[in-house]
Amino acid sequence: MLDVNKKIIPRIKLDEKAKTILDDAIGIIDRGLDFTDSYNRTLDNLLTLQDLASIHKVEASINYLTIVLVIGTAILIILELLGKFGIH
Repeated sequence: MLDVNKKIIPRIKLDEKAKTILDDAIGIIDRGLDFTDSYNRTLDNLLTLQDLASIHKVEASINYLTIVLVIGTAILIILELLGKFGIH
């Protein structure tokens, strides 16, 4: 039926029963591929949500770091002014 060396698949004629079975098999494979594609899209969406959560965590850390730097800078300015005017 299949000549592997020549890489040829001969043309065959199907009766109605074989066509029905083949159409059913194609439908089953198509539904399986749709499910796999849906599963892949779902995984992609989950990964996107995880990426967004990671970005949010980094953003929150940057906000806290900025607040600490502003407070630290204010303290250093106050200490500089106190030292400049000789107030201890």
